[in-house]
Parts: sequence; C-alpha cells; structure tokens
Amino acid sequence: MDYTNIQKPFETYKWRWGALTPTENINIPEVYYGCLKVLYENQGKSPSDPEIHEGLMKIQNELSHVRIPNLVRTKKRNIFRNSGQYWKITGLLKSTKGGIKLSEFGNAYASGKITRDEFSSYVIKSVEFPNKDIDKQSVYSDWEKHTLKIKPLEIILETIYLLYCNKKEHGYITTEELVNVLIPMSGNKFVPEDISTGIITYRKHPEKFSKSWKALDKDNDHRIAREFLLFLHNYGYLGVRDSTDDRKKKENFTQEFYLYEEQADSIHSLLKIALPEYHSNTLSIQDQDSLIDDIISIENSSKVIDASREKRQVEILSRVGQSKFRKDVIFEGGGVCLLSGVKTPESLQACHIIPVKNNGTDHFSNGIILRADLHILYDKGHIRIYENGNITLSKYLSNDPYYSKNIPSKIEIPKYVNLEALRLRNKYMM
Repeated sequence: MDYTNIQKPFETYKWRWGALTPTENINIPEVYYGCLKVLYENQGKSPSDPEIHEGLMKIQNELSHVRIPNLVRTKKRNIFRNSGQYWKITGLLKSTKGGIKLSEFGNAYASGKITRDEFSSYVIKSVEFPNKDIDKQSVYSDWEKHTLKIKPLEIILETIYLLYCNKKEHGYITTEELVNVLIPMSGNKFVPEDISTGIITYRKHPEKFSKSWKALDKDNDHRIAREFLLFLHNYGYLGVRDSTDDRKKKENFTQEFYLYEEQADSIHSLLKIALPEYHSNTLSIQDQDSLIDDIISIENSSKVIDASREKRQVEILSRVGQSKFRKDVIFEGGGVCLLSGVKTPESLQACHIIPVKNNGTDHFSNGIILRADLHILYDKGHIRIYENGNITLSKYLSNDPYYSKNIPSKIEIPKYVNLEALRLRNKYMM
C-alpha cells in the first residue's frame, strides 16, 4: 500500500478532546466525576457562582493525594470556564450560557443511575466527529462537506483489537502511532483493517510514512491526541507501559497502550454493539428511560470489566502488603461477608473501600469482607454501601431476580470501618 498520498483531508481536520489546550489529569475518573457532581448540584447557576467555587475547592482538598489540576484560579475563573468542553465532548454538559445545564446522560451519571463502567462504554460508542457540542459551525460544515464521520475511541479500540488478533504482542498503540498513522489514515477514510496494517508497516518501515501528513500541526497536538488513549486507560480498557522497542526513548510519546489478553473478547463484544440514535434536545421521559436502559445494556452485554478479574487478582495477591491486608480485614470483620452473612473462608475476599489505584491504603479500616461475586459487583459500582449503612443497587442489579432479593437495603457498618473512606468512594464514584 502506498502511504505517501496521505494528506490532511481539510484545513480544520483535527481530533480534539474538548479544549484545544488540554488540561492534564482532568480525565482522572474521580476528578472528572467530582466536577460533574458540582455541575449537577448547581444547574441553572453561572459557572462563576460562589457555590461552584466552594464545590471545586472541596474536590481540590479531598483529592489532594491525586495529581489534580488547578480547578480554581480565582473566585470567578475556574476549570469550567477554561475547559468546560471536557464535559461537553462526552455528552454530559449541554451548556453553561444562561446557567449550567446537563444532558439527560449527564443527569443519569451524576445522580448514580448509571455506573462508571456504563458511562465509559457509552462514551466509547457515542463520541463522534464532527461534534456539534464542541466544534464551531464552520468546522462542523467542513467535516460534513467531506462526508467524514469518525468515532475516535471506537476506532482506536478496533484498531488495537485487530493488531492483537494479528499477533498478541502487536496489540497496542502509541501516541506516536496515533498522530503519525491512525489520525491521518482515518481522516483519509481508511477503515480499521487498513489502519492496523499501516501501523504494522510503520513499526517495521517508518520511512514509508516520511512523506505523509502527520497530525502534529501545533506543538500540543500530541498531548491532545494522547487524551483519547488516557481515557481508555483511566477507565480500564487499556494498560500502559514503557516502549518495548529498545530503539525508542522511554517517554510519553512512545508509551504503549495495550490490550489486556483476558479482555479481548469483551472489547470485541463492545465493538459489535449498535448504538441507538437519540435527539437529546427532544427526549421525552420515556425516551430518557430508554436511553438509560440502552446505556446499561451496552456495558453489561459487552461484559467489559476494568481489566480482567483474574489478572487483577494475581496482581493484588502478589502485591506487598496484600496478604496482611486480607488477614487483618477478615479478623476485624469476624470472617463474615458484610452483605450475605456467608462465613465460608474460600468464598470471602478483603475488598478495598478506596481502591489501591486511587491511593487507598492497606490498613484494615479501608477494607470490608465480601463474597467473591459481591466483591466484583462492588468494584464495578453496582453496589453502593453508604456510611449510614444504606445499600443501593444499580438499575442493572435491581432487575436481577437473585441479587435484588438477597442483598439487604441496610446493614450495620462494623466499628473498625473508616466511614470517611465510604463517603469519598461514593462521592467520587471510585
């Protein structure tokens, strides 16, 4: 295949994750969700309202252990004024002009009607260029004139899946390959099969792309492109590692975002699902309920989990301190599942309240005992345990004939449990 004719399809062609100037770490899920909750609780108000300022300052303080961006610059300049498009591109935020207004999707996620996994699955299937929520009309018209539509997250996943199917060790993509191959080829209407072939060629013979257009017109274009990969990593679809190519420098540009072997079938299932079309400006109450049902079915039909459970268990069990954590939690909890009352040791697991990936500690106060299946459901956000002992189930689990009847609506929280950990987990949907 001749790659020398790959040109910029039109002057305004660009993949952009919301703003043209990326703000590092906004896409960390708990940061992103925390900010969404502030928007949700202050709908109708101006982004410069004092309560917005107060809400963002709380996030800044409560997530101080995270490499969080500066959410508040002054009392009237904050993250929504500079980077509100981060919530628009995913379809959560409709507008801030004349008062904050979320979409039905945004209301559903912020209110807990859908889980984090359901949110991310739907975003993968729905984010599309051109995008009326973030593009100027002139840019939108350019895309339409060239009859070009791209679902960036979906095409990235499909390309990586095809690379994986070609050879397991090929199942990754770097920011370098994204801007030098995938974005240019997709703009020239190449399908994922051709793009995966192009990436393999690029890895062996990069000189074949020496005369093709690179999506690096401006200095920060590679950072904007990397946001798409970071989203897929942050929500558990892809792992990330330093380059396995000894010829490459160990830097962000060459990091490999790779497909977990155990997740290949789940990703394939997600890619095959067709997404219904909705006109969010005219959604009836019935349509709103159907939208939420379809979001739930997308995630759960694909059986996508945040990495493979088996792989995570191996990693957790091999991590220093995990054995002691399990022993301490089982002892403090009396060897009984908090939700089912099961006492069989082989079926019990020590579950972190604030996950390790969110800087949760291995102190027993950050743990509860759950039966293995309930641990999975808790980690996926289908079960929420509040500091007052109330239990809520996701809509998906509420419709399950077994779990809806056998999980209690209220429990007594053991005295050893850190109630603040429970509060933070629920507030930021960790």
